[in-house]
Amino acid sequence: MISTDFFKVAELFLGGAGHLPSTLFGLRNFSETELLHCDFELVGDPLSFHFFEKAYQAPYFRRKVTVVLKQYFFGAERLGCGLSIVGKTRLNTVLKGLASKQYSADASGELINLYFSEDKREGAVIIAPGFVIRFNQWSTRDSYKISTLECDFRYGRFGDIAKKAVFEAYKPIDLGSMKSEGRAIGCSNALKGLIRTISDYPRLG
Repeated sequence: MISTDFFKVAELFLGGAGHLPSTLFGLRNFSETELLHCDFELVGDPLSFHFFEKAYQAPYFRRKVTVVLKQYFFGAERLGCGLSIVGKTRLNTVLKGLASKQYSADASGELINLYFSEDKREGAVIIAPGFVIRFNQWSTRDSYKISTLECDFRYGRFGDIAKKAVFEAYKPIDLGSMKSEGRAIGCSNALKGLIRTISDYPRLG
C-alpha cells in the first residue's frame, strides 16, 4: 500500500518533474539493487534500455486503485519513472485537481494539449513542459479513465520520449474543434464531459 492517496501521487509526480520520493513506496532509494531486493520485476536487457516494475495499492476516494511503478534505466543510468494505473481513475477528476496547481506553459504558450485516436476511444493529455497523461474509454457509455502517467526523461537520446510516443500514436485536437464535435449527433458522453472540464477550468485551456 502506498502511504498516500492517488491524487497526492499524481501531484508529486507532476510537481517533481517525473520523480517521486522512494520513501513513498517503502524504498530506501531507486537503485537497481534496492529494486531487486524489494521484489521488483526486471523487464528488458539490463545492459540496454530496461525497467523495473511493481504494483502497489493506492486509496482513491472510498476504494483503491492499482498503481504500477516503473523505474527506467539505460544500462546503469537511471532515467526516471512512470506509473501505470489499473482501475477506474477518471481523467476529468484528476484534471480538475490539477487546475489549482501551477505549471509552466510550453513554447507555444499552451499549458495543456490534447491528442486522440481516430475513434476518440483513447488519447493523451500533454501538460507543459513534458508530462503525459494517457487515457482510454473502457466502453462507449464510460468516461475517460487514466491508463498511465509519464514524463520526458530529458537525457540525450531519450529526450521528449513520452511526447514523441504520443505524436506517433495520436492526432492533436484544439478546444474549438472539440466543441464542434461535442455538438454533433452521436458524440460520446465521455468527450462531452472532457469538453466541459477543459472549458470550466481556464488554466487548463
